[in-house]
Amino acid sequence: MKNKILIIEDSSTVSRLQQTIAFQSGYEVDVAMSLREAASLVKNSPQPYFVAIADYVLPDAARGESIDFCIRENIPTIAMTGLLSNAIREHILEREVIDYIPKENIQAFDYLRKLLVQLQKNASIKVLVVDDSIATLNYITTLLERHYFNVFNANNGVEALEMTEQHPDIKLVITDHEMPEMDGVSLTTHLRKNFSNENMGIIGVSSSDNKALSARFIKNGANDYLAKPFCTEEFYCRVLQNITLLEQVETIHRQANTDYLTQLPNRRYFFHVCKNMINKRPSTERMFAIMDIDHFKSVNDRYGHDIGDIVLQHSATLLQRHFGEQCIARFGGEEFVVFFENTSRNEALRVLEGFRVDLQDTAVSVVQATVKVTVSIGFASSHNLGLNELIKIADQRLYTAKEIGRNQIVSSD
Repeated sequence: MKNKILIIEDSSTVSRLQQTIAFQSGYEVDVAMSLREAASLVKNSPQPYFVAIADYVLPDAARGESIDFCIRENIPTIAMTGLLSNAIREHILEREVIDYIPKENIQAFDYLRKLLVQLQKNASIKVLVVDDSIATLNYITTLLERHYFNVFNANNGVEALEMTEQHPDIKLVITDHEMPEMDGVSLTTHLRKNFSNENMGIIGVSSSDNKALSARFIKNGANDYLAKPFCTEEFYCRVLQNITLLEQVETIHRQANTDYLTQLPNRRYFFHVCKNMINKRPSTERMFAIMDIDHFKSVNDRYGHDIGDIVLQHSATLLQRHFGEQCIARFGGEEFVVFFENTSRNEALRVLEGFRVDLQDTAVSVVQATVKVTVSIGFASSHNLGLNELIKIADQRLYTAKEIGRNQIVSSD
């Protein structure tokens, strides 16, 4: 079920733009041109609203009453207004809004788009807040939970390190400096021993008058710094900016490690992961299979490369279905590989045979034709050979499988 958004806006032009942004961001949309219409929609909606976009001035609500209404109804609210004054800004920010966006140019709507997309991601993003002041801890936690973040708390640096051990997927740490047992800069230094700034963002926070503290935080590995007291707008901008940068880095890494056509891990990532697996368990039996789609060149020559690509994607889907828990990759061209962990030789061969039969029996239907392919597989296992040696043996056995008729597994010489 899509998240539902309530747009309260009396300008049809602005409302249409907001609707387009909301639809493109994956929301189901309700629109009200007045506070009265909004109240009726909220009363009769069978599904609670995930978020509201409320205009400050409406025909029947000239001083932000629409914002107050949404907050009373427990609807997280983004306030937007075309009136640019400090008094109105302060009047809005006195309320518990998600954010305040002035409608002064097109960049405001680009920011709205980013915010609506991010809000739906935030429930899966873990943020750790570290502060020995209960009041500050609760305040920052409330701000983050208003944006749907999954928030964890720690009262000092030692507790924070324990929390990151329990939850190594924490994406952002917001830490005070002046704390007992371990201060914020020391915590940052310890965190950077285990988490790079590509995997975890750190924002230092302090009310200290020491102007060099921000530089100390950043030189010791923090991504950002906030001086207390801070305004909520700046807080949200910095949090969003740091999360966005982490996501962009993650996207770059994923693209670098993923085969574009099949969305399987690529050769580079396969070697990186498998070598780490071998280093962690040097005495366990390691098993490797290399497989090659039979007569694939003929598929491309007869049906065209577009159909060949569909066959590769189909094969990749079956690979994920059969070997989802193992390390798999597209090795290049029509070659795929599997590195087996936590399984027996017999079980590995059983699953490989299941994949071979499934591919053989499953047709790829396209407009021009129905295409069926088979696969030849070379398999090797050892307790002491390295990955490169295993690949060489399995590749020789793949060649043998091709030579003796294709569509089979060769697991011994």
